[in-house]
Amino acid sequence: AFHGVGRELSTGASLQAALDGAGIVTSQLSADERLVLEDGMACSSGLGAICVEEGKSVVSLATFIAALSAEALKAEVKCFDAEVAESFPLKEVNSVAETLRVMFTGST
Repeated sequence: AFHGVGRELSTGASLQAALDGAGIVTSQLSADERLVLEDGMACSSGLGAICVEEGKSVVSLATFIAALSAEALKAEVKCFDAEVAESFPLKEVNSVAETLRVMFTGST
């Protein structure tokens, strides 16, 4: 769309005409420049997805370390009870508290 090629979905008019009608000036990029931009966007999206998945692993590891630390310090784990966790508006708090409760099951 950034170079005005294609059709506008709702009316079927050419995309260039729709852009002109909206007062949007299309860039004057060469085919090679457009290719670099399009390939770069796909690469960035892929890297973003990888970062999200790696971040989930880091959060899981941090939760496990928190459970081990609480166990080693003989911390009071009642703060992870469901009724306490549900008092927070974020569903992620409940999820982490549930995970910690499972990890604490059977511990002394």
